[in-house]
Order: sequence, then C-alpha cells, then structure tokens
Amino acid sequence: MKIDVDKVKSVLLDKTVPASLLEKTIGVNRGNISKLRNGKRNFENLTIETAMKVQKWIDENQKDDND
Repeated sequence: MKIDVDKVKSVLLDKTVPASLLEKTIGVNRGNISKLRNGKRNFENLTIETAMKVQKWIDENQKDDND
C-alpha cells in the first residue's frame, strides 16, 4: 500500500468529514482527530497504522466514486 501523506492529512484535518464517521468506519479515535484539528496534536506523530487505516478508507471511497 502506498500512503499519500497529503491526502491522509487532508482527510484528518477536514472538519466537513465528521470525526465520528471516521471513528466508526476506520477505527481512528475521534478524540485524537479532534486534537489534530485543534492543533493539540501533531500530524507527524501519527502512527503508521493510523495512516494506513485512513489511506485504505480513501482508496475504498475513490473506488466507489469511480464506479
């Protein structure tokens, strides 16, 4: 899997994407997403596992959009 860091960051920081949706669909803690969005946590400190989960979600949604 290739991780597009810019896309992952964009999704996590995009306040139009509800943190609760990300938590429910990919298992990323909504509190951590809120901390990222509010500047209380650095994106650079995310785990590879979290980045992989977000990238998988991006890939699956792009595939759905292309159908």
